[in-house]
Amino acid sequence: MKGAWFKRHSPIALDIGASRIKAVQLGWRGGQWCLEAASCVPRIEPGAPLEAEEVSRLVEVLARQGFQGRQAVVAAGDGMLLREVLDLPPASSGAPLSELARVEMARINNRSPQSFEIVCWEQPPSTRTREQSCVLATACPHEQAETVLDALEAGGLRVLAIEAAALSLFRACQPLLGRTESIQGMLDLGWSGFRLVAVTQGVVCYERTLPETGLAGLMQTISQKFNVPLAEMDVFLSALGVTVAGQNRNGALPPDPATAEQVRSLIQTHFHTCRDDIRATFEYVASMYPGAAVQGLLLMGGGASLLPPQDPFGKELDLETHVVRPCELVPVANWTPWAELPSLATAIGLAQFREDAA
Repeated sequence: MKGAWFKRHSPIALDIGASRIKAVQLGWRGGQWCLEAASCVPRIEPGAPLEAEEVSRLVEVLARQGFQGRQAVVAAGDGMLLREVLDLPPASSGAPLSELARVEMARINNRSPQSFEIVCWEQPPSTRTREQSCVLATACPHEQAETVLDALEAGGLRVLAIEAAALSLFRACQPLLGRTESIQGMLDLGWSGFRLVAVTQGVVCYERTLPETGLAGLMQTISQKFNVPLAEMDVFLSALGVTVAGQNRNGALPPDPATAEQVRSLIQTHFHTCRDDIRATFEYVASMYPGAAVQGLLLMGGGASLLPPQDPFGKELDLETHVVRPCELVPVANWTPWAELPSLATAIGLAQFREDAA
């Protein structure tokens, strides 16, 4: 580590979701990075474009919560990115993979090769022939990045880098994933959709957003059924003993057990809808790596805080599942309730981004 990245504090890592902005800052203590500050700030208007006024308010909130400085790194969500799986010569051939990936990405998406930033990586050898290599490429068009950058900088932040959220998530979960020949999954249960990332041999080998998923539809259903405004949903769910951001289900007993049971049933049903897509994804990845067993599924994101005690994924998919909490990913220097919040996983990985290692 060097330059602007080697300081007592990491830049502020921002995972800007449709309903909340997750923020993390790490501190360098005793030769390692530790969680020093974390927060989860509700969006002014869920799903709305980020604007300078909202960023200014965010900066004030984070300063009160112990965040240091104005430098930031930002996770690029699905709406900002282009993704392609490319057949290219293997890296062992000496071919310039990054340059070839840029040209192919531009051709496929009918864009100028200079109109986006791109990152690519070679997948582990699979059933493909030795003459070609499967390369995953992710690109962020400049116009998409500039929209977010303009709002952040107008609101008082200096953005050092933007990174694909899947890569940040993968980096965060390294302590739990390790490097194994088996296939492992990470399922980010977000507001706009559920992102499934598959990993094998220490490399992200597949990524997709599952169709017709996300917490937005679930919250809308609960809102309409029980006549609760979306802005009051956290309080409503908390009163029923259902975990929400920054709180836990160990609070007061539900004042209305019947309502609590109905809400939990709706949550369970919603999570069940993506089981077949998860199964199909793992079957596809397994077909690329014959003999590699599907080992387990890590769960994170805002939806992981809503999971019922009866795991809706593991038993029916015959998978070992685990809800990821920040305190499992990095040591916690200053304890905060946020250290238990699964939705911070992406931001933790983002805070460990290093410019010289990108």
